[in-house]
Amino acid sequence: MICAFSPSSSSSALSSSPSSNSSEAAAAAAAALLSAARSLIRLDCSGAADLLVSLLARTPAASRLQREEEDTTDRLSHLPEPILHHILSFMDTISAVQTSVLSRSWNRVWKHVPVLDLCRLSFYEYSSFLLFVSKVLDLRYDLSLRKVSYMDNYRHRHERVDGDDGRDALITEFRDVGMCMEVIQYALSHDTQHLVINLDNEYKDVHQSDRFTGLFGEIVNCNLKTLELKYVCIDDGLRSRGFRMLTTLRLHLCSLASDQYEDFFSNFPSLRNLVLTVCQPWDHGNSIQDGRGLKISGPQLIYLKLDFMVCYKMEISAPKLKFFSLVHNLESLVSIKLSLPSLHHAAIGVQDWDYFMLDNKECGAQRFMSLFQGLNNATYLSLEYFTLRALRKVSEVLEQQKSSPFTRLKSLIVKTFLGRDEVPDELVHYFLKGSSSMNPEVECIRPCHEFVQVVLNSAVVASQMGKKNRKRRRGEEVEEDSTNDRLSSLPEPILYHILSFLDTKSAVQTSVLSRSWNRAWKHVDVLNLSSLSFRRYKRFRRFVFKVLSLRYKLNLRKVSYMDNDDTDVSICVKVIKYALSHAAQHLVINLHNEYKDVSARFTDLFGTVLNCNLNTLELRYVCIDDGLGSCGFGMLTTLSLKYCSLAADQHNDFFSNFPSLKNLVLTSCEPLDDDPISDVVLKISGRQLVSLKLDHMIWLNVEVFSPRLKFFSLRHYLGALQSTKLSLPSLDHVAISVGDCVDFGDDWHLKDNRECGAQRFISLFQGLTNATSLMLDNATIQALSQISEFLEQQPSPFARLKSLIVKAEVGHVPHKLVDYFLKGSSSMKPNLEYV
Repeated sequence: MICAFSPSSSSSALSSSPSSNSSEAAAAAAAALLSAARSLIRLDCSGAADLLVSLLARTPAASRLQREEEDTTDRLSHLPEPILHHILSFMDTISAVQTSVLSRSWNRVWKHVPVLDLCRLSFYEYSSFLLFVSKVLDLRYDLSLRKVSYMDNYRHRHERVDGDDGRDALITEFRDVGMCMEVIQYALSHDTQHLVINLDNEYKDVHQSDRFTGLFGEIVNCNLKTLELKYVCIDDGLRSRGFRMLTTLRLHLCSLASDQYEDFFSNFPSLRNLVLTVCQPWDHGNSIQDGRGLKISGPQLIYLKLDFMVCYKMEISAPKLKFFSLVHNLESLVSIKLSLPSLHHAAIGVQDWDYFMLDNKECGAQRFMSLFQGLNNATYLSLEYFTLRALRKVSEVLEQQKSSPFTRLKSLIVKTFLGRDEVPDELVHYFLKGSSSMNPEVECIRPCHEFVQVVLNSAVVASQMGKKNRKRRRGEEVEEDSTNDRLSSLPEPILYHILSFLDTKSAVQTSVLSRSWNRAWKHVDVLNLSSLSFRRYKRFRRFVFKVLSLRYKLNLRKVSYMDNDDTDVSICVKVIKYALSHAAQHLVINLHNEYKDVSARFTDLFGTVLNCNLNTLELRYVCIDDGLGSCGFGMLTTLSLKYCSLAADQHNDFFSNFPSLKNLVLTSCEPLDDDPISDVVLKISGRQLVSLKLDHMIWLNVEVFSPRLKFFSLRHYLGALQSTKLSLPSLDHVAISVGDCVDFGDDWHLKDNRECGAQRFISLFQGLTNATSLMLDNATIQALSQISEFLEQQPSPFARLKSLIVKAEVGHVPHKLVDYFLKGSSSMKPNLEYV
């Protein structure tokens, strides 16, 4: 028996086996060899057994069996229990319960899940659904819940039976409302924060839905923060004082009791988000006859969305509302009154009412203007595609209005298929002509489904281009090896430099590639932290703390921090202190918040800076006070401020405390709201300043004194720039732009008194007399063309001008303007360039 399984015989047997044998035969042979190896082990022939086992491992069948054994390894059960509970929370409850049959360790996992998702559609029979819900509530552990969702669309069924009179009879079975009440009481008693109740029914109208009071009863106190109701009649119960912690309320296809239709949402002290979709009064006919409408007053309301509300009058008063969205049939909205003093974003959608505009354009225009009057404080306005179609029909009525109600508008967003050509110029002029913003933006985007189509087409092209390249070698087609990891073989400094171009979240995610990548992100000398990469602010905060604690204690080159939420400024303070303590040279702080103009003060963020290695500092949406003038920024060479506010007591000689400052950029900065803008003077004096850029500054008076300044750029609305005093003896290059004021003749400063406009230009040019290179954009040329008769009578102040660069076509620049700029130059032949 031993000789029969000698090494020579076994190897010859393996080599003689044909390659065409089936997998079953190979598996049988492998099993026979394995039994032979076990027999050799029992006979103490360890050497022969080891050789046989090594030969067995080389067979394809053995390797396949080994792979199958590895694939069947239960790695999920070894995860920590909180992770398992979190995974099951994404399933509906019936699927979570079904995992109990996997093994004994999974028998009780579903009982810990903090989410209940009970849906009638998962069951064929209604009785089975009721029994399942009752069992789940009884067997689940007595733990707090995060979210409870209950959906019951069962109302009645139709069956034909023989009646007493011989005819068929209709059997009707109603929903078990008691089960819904039991689920609600269970959720409230277990500290649920998010509750969703959907009583959808295809056989019943909204008016016949279940009442809120009958479902919830009398609520004394609950921890609900989010409540979503569908197909429920809202009556007195929702006004209970038990919802003091409710911050978000969504009502879909609900009916509101007519006696509660006025000032319905004023009793929610913490309500911040309200969404109403296709809601209507309880008694629709009586509500119309009585002339009642929808009234919403929320002292803490920030977000409001109304979609296809069935109401003829609407009154909304919300002092803190920031975002307002309205999708409605404007024909049925007879009266609307809006009081939204803090409004920022407004989105308007009008659907399927073209026939109304054709019949009575003036009436439609009046309703539009009534709506726009209530949105006059909006800074961002978004118009849907059908709204654009409706506005095009009344554009001639709108353009006759002397002024536009949108005095604070900064951006107009239009959803259109054909781009800017589909938006009439008179509409754009109507919305922007009343804006006090220096440079309002107009953006045309495609509707969502168009974006999806573009993304899908791009994905198809990318998949076709991403096919593996094939090389022909000696008449054969050889596939290029794409699995070779060439990136990991690069030197570590190059890897760290590559990761520095990614945001920190993406850099951390590379740690899952392999063990060699596990610590690579900890060496990167750039931190790019942004809350926009996270859906929840708590996760962003936890991520920042983890990164700062786990990163190696190495010096940083650049730190960028962006936070669009003002909930916790301490995170920003911690990041700034970490950057300054690790010798960061470039620091970017962006506290942009769509609900807030300026977020935090500089002193609160930086504290008292004694000494730091910062070379470049960029601040966005920060209030600049005494802290920026600290002596701790002795090495700062570049300072960029965008959308910042400057304290009034620092406007005088504000930037003189920076001994090394060479580059200064100010974009859309303004004084504090308490400062009278007419009395404020922006003074800039820098001994070492070389480059200065002023872009749409909200100042009427500007004074600049800098003995070493070489480059000066000014973008401003000249009608708002009353006084400019410039002392720039070393000036070389100048770029002037008057913003988007193309037709300067329509401006009242030049239309009524063109000489005043010419004097402002001449006063500006007197401060640029030492410039050797001057650049003028097309808008500035058009403005100067209308006052050329005043300029040609004046001597040119540009005595050192060597180059004049005009951003316009050759035929569009009057010769009188060219002569004005070049006639005073001492250069033999000044250069004139059109770009």
